Amino acid sequence: MWVEEKIQEVLHGYWFALNSGGIAKCRMGSDGVAGRFPHISLQPEGGAPAAPSAIQAEALTFTQTGFERISLPMALSPGEVAALSSQYERAAECAKWSGFDGAEVHSANSHMRDQFIRDFTNKRTDRYGGSV
Repeated sequence: MWVEEKIQEVLHGYWFALNSGGIAKCRMGSDGVAGRFPHISLQPEGGAPAAPSAIQAEALTFTQTGFERISLPMALSPGEVAALSSQYERAAECAKWSGFDGAEVHSANSHMRDQFIRDFTNKRTDRYGGSV
């Protein structure tokens, strides 16, 4: 929801909710290594999935050639972590501008924000790691 194309995509559901007498919230999240596209063959441009640390998950995912082990993620640089935070801020601004009734940050179940607070997925030694 931080770019114009995404805003247009979600507005259809927003207007449906309002016209049905409901309210509409914008859900914001970042999947990370355990998210929807954990294999390089499923990533945009074949890149590695992103994560707080480069730790291989012990899981399989379904690809076009069958089940394969989840790809080794790339650890986000400090600048990329800051950019991710800015994307959340921009998404909230866009949700407000679009007229949503509220916003929800999806931060559980191995989404990126959850991975940053787990000691088994975050082995960073910079300001984005260490004890909560």
